[in-house]
Amino acid sequence: MLNAQKGNMYDFVTHTWNPIKGKCSHACSYCYMRQERLKPLRLEEKELKDDLGKGNFIFVGSSTDMFAEDVPEGWILQVLKKCGEHDNSYLFQTKNPKRFHEFFKFFPERSTFGTTIETNRSGHISKYSKAPSVEERALGMKGLKSKERMLTIEPIMDFDIYELMDLIRCICPKWVNIGADSKRHGLPEPDLEKIFTLKEKLAEFTEVKQKKNLSRLKDPWIKTSVSRPTDTFCKKCWGDLYTCDGECHKEFKEDDTIYCKINKHLCEKCYAIEKGKWEK
Repeated sequence: MLNAQKGNMYDFVTHTWNPIKGKCSHACSYCYMRQERLKPLRLEEKELKDDLGKGNFIFVGSSTDMFAEDVPEGWILQVLKKCGEHDNSYLFQTKNPKRFHEFFKFFPERSTFGTTIETNRSGHISKYSKAPSVEERALGMKGLKSKERMLTIEPIMDFDIYELMDLIRCICPKWVNIGADSKRHGLPEPDLEKIFTLKEKLAEFTEVKQKKNLSRLKDPWIKTSVSRPTDTFCKKCWGDLYTCDGECHKEFKEDDTIYCKINKHLCEKCYAIEKGKWEK
């Protein structure tokens, strides 16, 4: 069944279509589909008769990874053939992009190819998912003969900036999506300021799209004052705490509100400016 997009979906997608259904072998612990009682993997052949319309942007396989290793070749070919019969744009996203190469000549003309890289840290991936490693995903995308490539960093987990950037540059995405864990599965997450640094570096070579669910992530700044230190690392710098480290360089008074992070302190005005940068 062709469904209008809803929920935490990409803004440009108008519909989702899932003729291949059932349990995904990647078994990602944070997947929104794990709350459903899923039947075994299968192709719903009746859905191959759906009218996919015209002029839509359809995310094919949004509820299970249709390019996972256990999905039969014949199923994938039938789905791609159906897509090619309708004048639409399509998004195909997988954590096993090496299989894109097997079927490349069968994809519709207006296809966008995507993969997910939640972090560069392999320990995080292996703990929460049975999907191919992030290195395998990057290599699978690297040799793809299409410029219509996207990457989603969702749900974003804590990362090492330079190592993650190396993986992303390898993929050469036209744009990158960044989003958080909507269902709060207790994943190891970066703070908002770290994400802002990532966005700045990505913007040097690609477009960055941000989902609203990032706003719930941790603010790394602690609210305090000269007269009422609230955290042990703040107490260490009272001896040098005379002026704001922001643009104003104002001199702090005893009852001024201060936003503190290791080795840096901001007044309310400069904190608002700083926060505004990484909340955009």
